[in-house]
Amino acid sequence: MGKRQKNTQPEDESASWSLVNGVPYRHVEVYKTEGWRVTERDVVKGGMEGGYVGASVRQGTTGGVKFFTWTGCGDSVGEWVWRGNEPRTLLISWGWLPEDKISTLGSDGAVVEYDLFGTEVRRSPMLHNTQAAGSTVLCGVVENCFAVAFTMNFVIKLDLSETTSKPILVKCTHFSPFLMAVSCKGVVHASTNTEAKMFWSDPKTALPNSLPSCSLVKISPSGGLVAKLSDSGVLSVTPTEDPAAPVFEEKIPLQNGEISALSWCGNDAVVLVTCDAPNYSVSLVVPGGFRTVAKFRSNILTVTEEAYCCKIFHDHGVDLLQRAPSETVNIFGGKPSNGMLLFQAFKRHQKHDPMASKLLRKVPSLAKGYRACIHAALHSFDEQTQKDLLGAASLGKAYFKGRIDGAVLGNACAELRVLNAVRAKEVGMFLLYPCFAATARIKGVVRRLVDRRLYGLSLALAEYSGMHTGSIATSWGIWQVNKNTEKSDKDLADHIAGQLKPYQGLSRVPLVKEALSIGRAKLASLLLDAEPDLDVRVQQTIQLGEYEKALDVSINACDPALTLYCTLTTISANTDKKLMYIMLKDRPFALRHYAAYCEQRNTAALHELYAELGHYQKHGFSVLKAAHDPRLAPNSRNLIRSIKEASDLFSRAGKPYDVEVKILDSQTKLLNLQEDLVRKGKFRGEGGGMSLRNTLRVLLQAGDIKMADSLRKDHGMGDRNYWYIKVTALCETGNYKELEAWGLGKGLAKLVANKIASSSPIGYDYFVTECMRFGHPEEALKYIPKIADYARRAEAYCETNEFNSAIDTAKEYFDPDVLLAIRYRTNDPAHHKRIDEARAYLLKQEKPA
Repeated sequence: MGKRQKNTQPEDESASWSLVNGVPYRHVEVYKTEGWRVTERDVVKGGMEGGYVGASVRQGTTGGVKFFTWTGCGDSVGEWVWRGNEPRTLLISWGWLPEDKISTLGSDGAVVEYDLFGTEVRRSPMLHNTQAAGSTVLCGVVENCFAVAFTMNFVIKLDLSETTSKPILVKCTHFSPFLMAVSCKGVVHASTNTEAKMFWSDPKTALPNSLPSCSLVKISPSGGLVAKLSDSGVLSVTPTEDPAAPVFEEKIPLQNGEISALSWCGNDAVVLVTCDAPNYSVSLVVPGGFRTVAKFRSNILTVTEEAYCCKIFHDHGVDLLQRAPSETVNIFGGKPSNGMLLFQAFKRHQKHDPMASKLLRKVPSLAKGYRACIHAALHSFDEQTQKDLLGAASLGKAYFKGRIDGAVLGNACAELRVLNAVRAKEVGMFLLYPCFAATARIKGVVRRLVDRRLYGLSLALAEYSGMHTGSIATSWGIWQVNKNTEKSDKDLADHIAGQLKPYQGLSRVPLVKEALSIGRAKLASLLLDAEPDLDVRVQQTIQLGEYEKALDVSINACDPALTLYCTLTTISANTDKKLMYIMLKDRPFALRHYAAYCEQRNTAALHELYAELGHYQKHGFSVLKAAHDPRLAPNSRNLIRSIKEASDLFSRAGKPYDVEVKILDSQTKLLNLQEDLVRKGKFRGEGGGMSLRNTLRVLLQAGDIKMADSLRKDHGMGDRNYWYIKVTALCETGNYKELEAWGLGKGLAKLVANKIASSSPIGYDYFVTECMRFGHPEEALKYIPKIADYARRAEAYCETNEFNSAIDTAKEYFDPDVLLAIRYRTNDPAHHKRIDEARAYLLKQEKPA
């Protein structure tokens, strides 16, 4: 619809200025349009932060109200029909909020916020008798005694007859039959075509009950001033806090046509629109001055105010009216300044004029000129002028001999590239630099472009400025989920995954939540397949109820064990156990980790798992391990029951586990015997559950030799093991008579008779060691001659202080080395003499074969 003119300003920007009482205002045509679709009945308002325009078209009480939003050049952005909660709800007022949101106020008191495309963002109810602080953007009147106001945070319904109500309103709106403006100090300026009244929230305040009738009322964008145009043609500008003290009054001269609209050009001047269809005149009023600055021939003309300018929409284009920035005036205003001299030097430098150097030397401060040219470039709309001003700044930087901040120039270039990009016709967001700086600069522009769904340009600007692009890609994905309702879940998920592939590590959770909010659970599941964080993917998949898929994802997680525990515990708590066991059966990795988890936390669940899957051998081992848990108090009855259960499980496992069955049966018999011994008091208070070795030791210590021999025989314990146990037990209790009878008498005789061995199966060294350990060397002497190794025999004699016997043993076997070892162990000179003689004799003799 609109087309921006690239070179709308001459090289000398002052040619577009109009002086109003000595103050320069610039009038620039920023876009050409092919038509303007609003009518005189429409309510048109410009966005708070500039760039967008909205209009409401009333269609009656039953058809709702139709809203349009346009770009700054008149291209359509969104279109929707507003309807209240109830069929008879009327639109009281509407206005722009920060971040390009539109807020509407219905007669039911509900306030609803929309984005540029009519999607509901937030809905808040009406609050009563509440004082709120903040910037108000909506106000209205319901009947003669009600004022209704909307702030950024609160909605206040004010009954002017109540003394406790305190309105907090700062903007104005126009709607038939009332024309209204409200101040932030509790003053409500309400006017009809025949009467004007002024109200206070406190009725004790002395104010005139009636004032002269006025036809137009408007409050400045900052909320600090209110402009009123009386029927007699007097324009009065007063502070909103004190309406009785005017800032200035100006008699508006009569012109052809009537004044159809009153607005503000920023907070500096009042704009009056005079209509003599199809001719329109736009005039500016400042203290002490009035001037017509533009004339148009158009079917309709609309003026929208902004914080730093106003924009004029007509049939042929969009014009901008703004007080000329001081930075621009310093260079193009005709008075010598650092910036003007530097800019003139640059223009001559481009033409290779030798006077350029002379002009540079005349600049009082190149540093100030450098900054002045940069600031003027930021406030300029013409791209060629911007380049010239930045070139002048670059020239000043090159000739400046001191230190200068070069980053300022680089940042200005980047910001101008962004501003020029969004001012283009395809975007239509004609931002002024002050507005750009007040809304987070490039970050603010990128956010607004994302809200506008211009994701390609948003990404380009974000990458150009080094911003993080993940949030933009996420917003694009959410938009795709809502936009492509006709596309199949599989195709849409593949499309989104392909486009977001370059963004490594980008979470898909916001997209999943959006898909679930519109009832597309299958799409949410497919989107989760691209979630980079496997732990998050597992959690979200569980929330979708796809437990088997969550189980497969958890196996491939970065920390499989930890994620698997979380998955399986959640699955076990939310699904049928049998279904979970079926899932685990074909996944050995998951089964192993779940079993390890249950082994530590829930043995009953582990036994149930093995029973359901038919893993009898694992079940049996698990039962045994749980029965012997050291954290449990000893209980022989429970232990017998567990061992019996494990034996039955091993029997069901088949032939490969016959050995385990035999061992467990033997263990059962031992436990039963221990129970019987406890009842008979032979364990002297010791409980059951001991091993066979310990049981034999206790019986031998108690002197029940026969029962110990019988128990050893029943359980098939080997001779060597039993002899070790018996020797230790008899030595410990001092039963050396039985030890001698066993080691040298009947025990040995029995082995010889059975042709098992001709001597002790463990030898007699152990007998000597145990006798010495318990302090009975005289008993040890009985077994030393039976030691087969003569060197060990000699050593044993030394341990019992029988050094003569040790010397005789070494001489008998012709071993001088053993004699030498004996000599080191005794300090007796007689022994030394005998050993030396024996060694000398043996060293002369030949050792017999």
